[in-house]
Amino acid sequence: SFAGGFMGHIATTGQTDFLTLCKAVIYGSACASATCEAFGPAALAKLDMAKIEERVAAFRKLTSF
Repeated sequence: SFAGGFMGHIATTGQTDFLTLCKAVIYGSACASATCEAFGPAALAKLDMAKIEERVAAFRKLTSF
């Protein structure tokens, strides 16, 4: 799930500069965090872009990037 979020962000932006890669790590982490919420892919099946953006915003509040 991390790799999907990471590569999805890169594919969306079409860039591979340092800032994009840093943001891709956050998007990958946001997707991976959903995996920890339920056994199996149940939480991932319910994940959409709006929920990913919510997770990224929450991550942003906890860190500085």
